[in-house]
Amino acid sequence: MKETIVFHFEGALADSHRLNFYESSRFQYAAARLLVKLSSFRRSGNIPQKITPGKNTQINLVAQAEGSFNLNVEDIPDEPQKEDKKKSPHFDSNLSDLIAYVAEKLLKKIGDDSIGVIDDSEGEGSSDFTQLDQLAQDMIEKKTTLSEVPQGSSDLVRRRVAEISRERRLSVLKDKMIKLDAGSGPKLVAMSAPLMSEMATILRTSAETMEVRSTNRDGQQIVFYLNKDMAEDIEVAIVDEDITDILGDIEQFNKVTGWGKIKIRSETNENKVATFNIPRYILSSVKKELIDNMKRDLVYLKAFFVRDQAGEMIRMIVVEILPTPTE
Repeated sequence: MKETIVFHFEGALADSHRLNFYESSRFQYAAARLLVKLSSFRRSGNIPQKITPGKNTQINLVAQAEGSFNLNVEDIPDEPQKEDKKKSPHFDSNLSDLIAYVAEKLLKKIGDDSIGVIDDSEGEGSSDFTQLDQLAQDMIEKKTTLSEVPQGSSDLVRRRVAEISRERRLSVLKDKMIKLDAGSGPKLVAMSAPLMSEMATILRTSAETMEVRSTNRDGQQIVFYLNKDMAEDIEVAIVDEDITDILGDIEQFNKVTGWGKIKIRSETNENKVATFNIPRYILSSVKKELIDNMKRDLVYLKAFFVRDQAGEMIRMIVVEILPTPTE
């Protein structure tokens, strides 16, 4: 399906319809490499190291309209050659679905700093989260506008609107996303991390926020939202290409947001405490299993690590709950 992906910038120079030339060039180069590599993966399952003429795909830059500052990119999926008419794409999706998948893994989500001990309620800090969630839902359903949001909350609301939109998109594609997690997903995220980090340089002086939107015959959706603080996190993120099995004691878990803390038990990470999150598209199906496993001393998880530039793990993304070993 043909779609248009919009990179929308606000704040700083963008409000006067300008971007810093150097920053915008770095952004476009990184964004172009990201989209072409995701498109190649969608078509064949391969992630090219170099983009040669034969690996390039039909993704075109479209003349921009008046706005704070937009870059409009048109994705036209390749038509199969005559000899390949019966061959389906490796991953049948819109390009924006793959952008949403890697963004879900790379971006910290609201709730990271409001983790509550699991109980019959929604956890400490969940009241504020619920209020924020309601504001975002009202924005999505057009019951309110950004100008009506309480002063100082607009950035959080816009961020949560993007998260909800992405969660809904990925929930519809849940089966595909789970297969991706178990297959090439970690390599896809590892490839995307440095490119999204490079894209984040646009928020140094050119703009204060960036929003990625997709438009096709089904309408417009927000894929992700980025502000300066989020950009700082993503600029230092390195993601492991391989999934790791982790045994540990879960100290905290918020069943609303999917964030938690685990004390890892291993020869190399004895008693190291790490934060983790469970993607929303699997949260509803695994949280009961996780809570049941928390009644035991240790919980067994499949996860991939997000590390800092020094190689130290800063958080984990859980993709599966495993049966706890009996020995």
